Amino acid sequence: MRINKFVVFLVVSFNFLISQAEYQILTTPQSIFQLSTNGASLAINNLGNYTNPAALNIADSKYGFSLINYPDNIKMYNVGYKNFYLSVLDYGQLIDSIDDTINKTFTAQEILLQYYYKYETRNLRFGISSGLLNSKIYTINSTGVIISIGMNAYYEKINSSIGLSIENLGYVFKSYTAYNLSFPIEYRFSFNHQRKSFIIGYDLLYTKEIKEFKHILCLEFHINKRIKLRASNSSYLSDLLIDSNDYNFISGLGMGMEVRLESINFNIGFMNLGSGGAAYGISIDYLKN
Repeated sequence: MRINKFVVFLVVSFNFLISQAEYQILTTPQSIFQLSTNGASLAINNLGNYTNPAALNIADSKYGFSLINYPDNIKMYNVGYKNFYLSVLDYGQLIDSIDDTINKTFTAQEILLQYYYKYETRNLRFGISSGLLNSKIYTINSTGVIISIGMNAYYEKINSSIGLSIENLGYVFKSYTAYNLSFPIEYRFSFNHQRKSFIIGYDLLYTKEIKEFKHILCLEFHINKRIKLRASNSSYLSDLLIDSNDYNFISGLGMGMEVRLESINFNIGFMNLGSGGAAYGISIDYLKN
């Protein structure tokens, strides 16, 4: 049976897909900001910060789109219009085979439609997102609703921000099998400290299903008023490290550049996935006047 190195996203056996699918679209970076920050929120208000609803910059957003290419031709598409965001994780064509005998080829996609609402008062931002998720593998479908809630607080005296969020709460209306798979609920603590020309941020993420803590560290450099550079790393991909890989030292590294013009915000970014390869993409956001 063929098994792909990039086990996080792609599984080429039909039976394995059915038993292991865990709604990957909810924990996979959907924007270039998330890709370059390793999925961190960092309590930073940004056009592509979907993880903590309080951190998504709705006020400046008119509409936009992004495309991320993952290894093995897996793609993430995202389109946003005002408060609405549509994401599609397309696994492409998959193969069910044993001993080089192909039993069938099929496709798999996950689609997530979300609505974001945010309220600001003084130094606090509160946010909530609600969404409808559909996951399809061959002819098997799963559907459910999700809710994420969060808050960010800015403390001027120490020039720092703190964020808290509970993500991917929800209910599965229709599961793949008689056994109901639950959504990957995550609890997030975010912190950033702002200096004159850079921001240092840290996220502590706890995933309920696997009972595991993950750590994310990120630096955002402000080159000038229009250009930002990001570099990040995390403990996400420690299981993908292999002794024969000469580039283990850059596994998990995320990098990105953001350029803000008068009416357009442009992002490029990538994330190194160890032996699995690299993910990379672009995004363009059109801003309100």
